[in-house]
Amino acid sequence: MTSSFLLLSVNALYADFLDSMPSHLTLNGGSTQTHNAIAYAAAQNYTFGNTSNTSRGNNFSISSTGTGRGTLILNATLPQNPVRPPSNGFINFYFGNVNISDSIVMMTNFDEFTLERQTRLINSDLTIKFGDKKDKVFGLNNANAQLILVDSVFSADAESFQIATKGAMLQATNSTIDLGSAKVSNYGSIEINGGSAKFGAITNIGYDSNSVSLLDNASTATFINNGGNITINGNFTNGGFTSSTCYKSFVSGNTCGGGILINNGGTITINGSLTSEGNGLGVSDDGYAYLGSFQPSSIQLYGGTLQVNGDVTNKDGSTLTFGAYNGIMGKIEGNLTNENGGKIIVDIRGANAGNHTLVTGDKNGWDTNSVQIVGGTNNEFLNVDKQSEGQINIVLNQNAITAFQTQLTQNQSGILNALDSQFSNIYSFGGGSFLKNVANNIADTLYSSYVATPLAMIDWLKSNLALSEYRQMNNTLSVSVLGGGLGGKALGIGGLGGLHIGWDFMRSNHAFRTHIGYAYGNAQYNLTHAQATTQSHLVQVGLSDVITLRNIEVVLGAFGSSGFFSTERNSTFTDEATRALGQFNYNQISVDSSIGYRLSNGVFSLKPYIGLAQYLNIHNQIAESGDLTLQSKANFAYILSGVVGIENRYWLRGGSIFLGASYEYMLVNTHKNMAFELGANHDKLMFQAPLQHKVALRVGGDAVVGRNMLLGFEGFYKNSLQDIYYYGINASFRYVF
Repeated sequence: MTSSFLLLSVNALYADFLDSMPSHLTLNGGSTQTHNAIAYAAAQNYTFGNTSNTSRGNNFSISSTGTGRGTLILNATLPQNPVRPPSNGFINFYFGNVNISDSIVMMTNFDEFTLERQTRLINSDLTIKFGDKKDKVFGLNNANAQLILVDSVFSADAESFQIATKGAMLQATNSTIDLGSAKVSNYGSIEINGGSAKFGAITNIGYDSNSVSLLDNASTATFINNGGNITINGNFTNGGFTSSTCYKSFVSGNTCGGGILINNGGTITINGSLTSEGNGLGVSDDGYAYLGSFQPSSIQLYGGTLQVNGDVTNKDGSTLTFGAYNGIMGKIEGNLTNENGGKIIVDIRGANAGNHTLVTGDKNGWDTNSVQIVGGTNNEFLNVDKQSEGQINIVLNQNAITAFQTQLTQNQSGILNALDSQFSNIYSFGGGSFLKNVANNIADTLYSSYVATPLAMIDWLKSNLALSEYRQMNNTLSVSVLGGGLGGKALGIGGLGGLHIGWDFMRSNHAFRTHIGYAYGNAQYNLTHAQATTQSHLVQVGLSDVITLRNIEVVLGAFGSSGFFSTERNSTFTDEATRALGQFNYNQISVDSSIGYRLSNGVFSLKPYIGLAQYLNIHNQIAESGDLTLQSKANFAYILSGVVGIENRYWLRGGSIFLGASYEYMLVNTHKNMAFELGANHDKLMFQAPLQHKVALRVGGDAVVGRNMLLGFEGFYKNSLQDIYYYGINASFRYVF
């Protein structure tokens, strides 16, 4: 039996593992441990990690302790004298959920490897040396199978590497993969992020194992290189419909699909040919029917180099796209044949001005009149000259650009400069109207996320907790449920909800109230070229005093509010959205004072009042992470506002209703403009503080529902007259002790 946990030490070297791995191995850094993996005799072959006593696939982890990385050597071993020897001598190793960190692992003499779940390598080496049986297959066999490498090395002398279905994935980040000449069948996805990789011939064709017949729609396989160096020793087949990749039974399911090959700034060398085509409709190469949907294929070259020693053939149903990465257009070093039905797109967005060679070799089927240019082609800022087959020349109109820049506001200029640094040659994306719209959309989301929405949410909580002071009673506990929303051009749309607890008590002619409240808020701002989401956790404590001097009422209040905000911004004017995340705190200390005269005839009262509201707003430092990030220093603002208003209440038998209205105007603001910096070059932005005006309406009521118990309801609406509004409702229960 295998123990659930095994800590290997010097005394445990050379122990045998029976049927499966222990749940955890800790290796001594700098040392080597060698163990035998004794396989289980199944019906057809030998297995390790797939018996009646184990879950499907070994679930285990390996790590190292001490200095350096420890080494594990695992040798496949047949059991002695099995009761029922399998029909063949293959030994298959099954991976379940596996984590290998800071270690070196070598597996020898296994004949096949099957991944059933996620295998993750972090700062580790995994070397596989197969036995002497034929086939030598390493397979990711279902939609849950993933092989993920981070700062690691993976090598195997396999003959076949299979990613068997949609959902299965090989992902490597800053890692090295060496599969030698192993043939790769990719029906899921391969993603190389930096580092290097070496494969044999590749078939990149979509297949979904969940499909049940040829009536089902096809899927698409993806092969993505983000800045890596990849060598393919053989042909690359991207999409298509061939007998070698399709089942031949109507009820067996559909393996035929599209393929996507993407190179973002890296190098792909194919020692063979590259063929790309859609999966087609109707009949396969050898006459088998296919009734599912058409699935196109594509080759997308954004910067970097695709070097093909054979030919690149772009067939019917396939699109070949040349685009820019860091200002440089992608290119093919080799020959290109574009057949009828194949499309060629040149995406100049982000490309530097000047000549760009897209294809260095022979070009068959390249028609300069039919090549589609995507981006700001021939706008007022640039012209694109398709000089000859496989080449373009981008010419900027610098006079037009200079004239356009003089028309921009500070924020528009700062945002476009930041975008130009992020994407290169922003003027290749579109004309002046388009670029202004992009800049305005981004500015609006920045203003919403970091200026208007935080302040509106904090004021929303304060407004929702300010119950009518004329209904205070001695020794009263109140519990309220809060809800509401916000909107307007400056805010987008959002909702808030929370809870409030208060205590009222009276001393002489003073009616005191103390309270604490919490609310959660979420706001979304969606524009054509930019989107933003703001989430908040809000807390407020407060103390107020109503002093009654016959018909004169003096109201004093002090409040402390804190908001903890998380933001996400996206810019979507390119095919790939930029994403920035931010977290910050916004604190407010406020003091309110007012004086009013209450007129009453017993069942009806009316109080006009005037007052002052003082705020100290403390906006903490902002430092976003991600793309096109925003930064700002902490800032403080003292605000003094004047307030006028009126409140009236109508008394009913066992209850009352009230109405109120007020207007608040900002008299003093020591920080009228808030400064920010955007992007890697810290381009300056400036936003004016919101809430210069506040017009508020209130309505509510309460009713006695039992001895010493009241139920209340109140709602409010506030509008800044500057594209900001918010509203709230609360339902309260009050008990008089």
